[in-house]
This record gives sequence, structure tokens and C-alpha cells, in this order.
Amino acid sequence: MEKLVAEWGWDDRHLAVLDARPSWKVRQVTLERRGLVAALNQSYRFLTSFARLHPATSSANRQDLNVLGRRLYATFERRAGKVELINPGSLRTFPKTRSP
Repeated sequence: MEKLVAEWGWDDRHLAVLDARPSWKVRQVTLERRGLVAALNQSYRFLTSFARLHPATSSANRQDLNVLGRRLYATFERRAGKVELINPGSLRTFPKTRSP
């Protein structure tokens, strides 16, 4: 893991920010989400162009790519009325107050 972190150019400060995810504010979550979406979309585009250049003998690979594409689209599509969980790992519980 240390080798990958070094290849990615992540320093101790970046790792500390990632470790503090439960306390992230909305802005930080939004920035990280954008980066994640961009990386996943880039990977999907790479996979689809690789599959086009190297056609598989099995239709299962094409079906897998189609399923992956639909799931990525459904997950990251922006739609009116769609509720997105911002940072589900950061839910804080507050003490219950007693009613008089």
C-alpha cells in the first residue's frame, strides 16, 4: 500500500485528510466525489475502448460492460428529486431530550 501511495504522490497530510472522512464538510465531500466520479468514468471509457479494440469472443464481456455502464450512470446521474447521501459515515447522534 505504501508503494501505491508513493506512486500517487500522496503525502502524510493527504492521508490525514482521507482518514478524517467522518468529519468532512459538504465542500470536501463534493470535491472528493467529483474526483471519484471522474476516475470511474475515465476507467469505464478506457475499458470500453479497450473492448472495442480487442473484441472478446464472448458476449458476456459486452453484457458486463453494459451493466457496469448502466450502474455508473444510475449512481452518478444528477436528477431532480434524487436524494444523495453526502457522507453517511459521519452520522452523529445527539442526546435525546426529555419532553416535559
